[in-house]
Amino acid sequence: MLILSAVTTDRLLALTLHLRYSAVITVPRVIKTAICLWIIATAVSTLKFWMNKWIIVPALIFVLVFLITTLNTLKIFQIVRRHQRQISQQQQSVQINTINMLKCRKSAVTVLYVYALLVIFYFPFCTTMFVETFTEYTLTLKIVYVYVETVVYINSFLNPVVYCWRIREVRRAVKNRLRNWKS
Repeated sequence: MLILSAVTTDRLLALTLHLRYSAVITVPRVIKTAICLWIIATAVSTLKFWMNKWIIVPALIFVLVFLITTLNTLKIFQIVRRHQRQISQQQQSVQINTINMLKCRKSAVTVLYVYALLVIFYFPFCTTMFVETFTEYTLTLKIVYVYVETVVYINSFLNPVVYCWRIREVRRAVKNRLRNWKS
């Protein structure tokens, strides 16, 4: 969830910063951000061993990240829609600009698909966490956790499938890798 939120934030910054994007979003900053997100996720996961009601912390983080991702996605689509209207009003604009906007829109739709899958597949897990907050940790709840964790792993399996389906460059790279692997 944290990485998906970072991706939507990155896409929003790409649309809002325009030419300043490459100056603000640098590879070292991206690496530092990714490392920080992994450290946060690891720290929150280890709270389970030190706190009784540890589930409250990841639940709050999940809600916060969910809201950030939702707001970013809505803002991205708002900007893309506004740009498409401006482009359609100025038919004499350069075709390259239109192609870039279509790529940006396609990228935003791909993120939306990944986000929708994440929400669908994480919902049972979040519901189980919510139930655990107000009830005891029983054998039944433990069994339910096993099933909902499996559903979360299915989401992790489907994300690369969505990327291969939606992004031609990724699809080509996977095909090339499979050809090289077979030979």
